[in-house]
Amino acid sequence: MANLRKYMGEKVPAMIIAVPVSGILEGLGNIQTGCLVEKPVRRAELYSCLRRTLAGENVSVCESPAAKDYLVVESFRVPILLVEDNTVNVEFARSALSYFKCMVDVARDGYEALDAWSKRRYALIFMDCQMPGMDGYEATRKIRDLERRQDIPRTPIVALTAHALSGDRQKALASGMDDYLSKPFKLHQLQEMLQKWAGCDDKLPGDGADGMEQDLLGYDARAGDTAVLDLAMLSGLKALDTPENPGFMEKIVGIFVKDTPAILDKMKEARGKGDMQTLHRLAHSLKSSSASLGAMLLSELCKKLEVQASLGEVEDAEGQLERIESAFFDARDALIRELDGLKAGISNA
Repeated sequence: MANLRKYMGEKVPAMIIAVPVSGILEGLGNIQTGCLVEKPVRRAELYSCLRRTLAGENVSVCESPAAKDYLVVESFRVPILLVEDNTVNVEFARSALSYFKCMVDVARDGYEALDAWSKRRYALIFMDCQMPGMDGYEATRKIRDLERRQDIPRTPIVALTAHALSGDRQKALASGMDDYLSKPFKLHQLQEMLQKWAGCDDKLPGDGADGMEQDLLGYDARAGDTAVLDLAMLSGLKALDTPENPGFMEKIVGIFVKDTPAILDKMKEARGKGDMQTLHRLAHSLKSSSASLGAMLLSELCKKLEVQASLGEVEDAEGQLERIESAFFDARDALIRELDGLKAGISNA
């Protein structure tokens, strides 16, 4: 760019430059460009850059939402305990926490959570609520009881659950949790939670009640989005595919594609046996993991089945399972196309 301007002066044509966000500021210095677009190139952003560049506008790098995520990231460097049994959700949450330079330990159920907590002082615990064996509510009650009896400082605990309802909020507070983060969460929501509970030492137990209500109020607005893939969620996932965490997208999509057919087979088996408890558990798990990958139509279909199974009355169970399986195939194919586009440097998200 510098050489072009030196030899061509004002005759240099309008240019669109595709660069990694991490190299934008260091590589361009004071050089002026028509437009900067982040790699992988997203069609909507490329179209916007073309339109605005041809109109003579100077598009700033800071106007890219993804660039903002990269440029404002904080390093917390605190020990975090993640308690989650869903493999897709573990990979997503662990990578998201590592993105903020947290030191992450993983527990797969309440028993492992208690064991990990007894061996290390954590700045914050993210606790999934529904897990086999000992769930998050019971694990939290036991931690709070041990803290009181042993007279040790209280560890902040943030509830993690998919598509929270008002009753979940009261149940989380009653068990001793301090705050609430609904899955799937965005990077900025996780960052805000880290700032609130791991960023300073003067938080009081129970201080998160207002935040929990705000998060619940925000859920209904998201629930109507039933696109095959949520492009905003995909953008957040791609932000985690960093030089420090290479191949994240390929890994998490691979887990989803590999594990889901077995879950679908178990759901059909549970339906055939009339086992509503197992059907409810499997629908909840698939609802959560699909939402974490932005497969919102699949997630919404699983949510409907989950609710009905919890009541013990599933309408047209065979038809619902067929629609869920079809939505999985659509989501699988769309995610694979996104992976191919990511490798080629072009993406819809």
